[in-house]
Amino acid sequence: MVKKGVDSKFCHLHIEEEMRHRNLGDVFFILMSVFVRRYAKCVHFSLPEGLWEEKKDFFTSFGFENIQRYKTQYRNGEEELTSSVEFKVLWNNILIKLPELIKQFTPHPDSPLNGIVMSIHPNYSKQIMNGEKVIEIRRKFNSKWKNHIVTIYSSSPVQELIGYATINNVVEDKPEVIWSQHADKLGCTKDEFDGYTKGAEKVYAIFLSEVKKFTNNLSLNYLSSFFEKRIVPPQSYSSVRDTEWKNVISVAELLHGRFNVYNQVF
Repeated sequence: MVKKGVDSKFCHLHIEEEMRHRNLGDVFFILMSVFVRRYAKCVHFSLPEGLWEEKKDFFTSFGFENIQRYKTQYRNGEEELTSSVEFKVLWNNILIKLPELIKQFTPHPDSPLNGIVMSIHPNYSKQIMNGEKVIEIRRKFNSKWKNHIVTIYSSSPVQELIGYATINNVVEDKPEVIWSQHADKLGCTKDEFDGYTKGAEKVYAIFLSEVKKFTNNLSLNYLSSFFEKRIVPPQSYSSVRDTEWKNVISVAELLHGRFNVYNQVF
């Protein structure tokens, strides 16, 4: 249970002992923080003294470091304590934790945090989501991304993360060879293909499979609000690992439901 407002409160939540090693406490703290983030400047909770002593490391990892006696005492024989933290401090600690939790709970054998995010024109990204286009052409690419996840960003004017796919093959060859062998899978006209590949000796054909739509598309403006700065989309594609996209994709995974706690627990 959560009380939202400028001064938000997280209420006590009990997790069965056999489930506690699965980081579910972290998950619930993060979900509650997302719920109050539009309102909260400060977050607090109360708890019995014994629980604070037992789980102090957990609470301090989120920024709850100051503890004091609570105005209301709920239990006889045990001091009721309270702790609070500025929301921006809480959120910064969440961004540190979230990528590892995403890796833990992602249902795919390769985490999207190890892959790339790719900008694709809305006309082509729509075709990919509908299964009409299974090859994306790039003048520059790196075959090391084969078998990795690509998160698809539908570029202007849409400007949204719309889904993801697996790169199951990468072929480098002359443009005329790529066209002659794969024209029906490219989702473009011959004039469009020639215009894009003009002057290139070789291009990369990126084969996509296991395409999945997000439950809800996530606009870059909306995602930027989680970081208090504008997220700049990649011109072509960008690695997710060890870049600012690591946190962006982590938040996206949380919001659209690949943060699959249920399968991990049961």
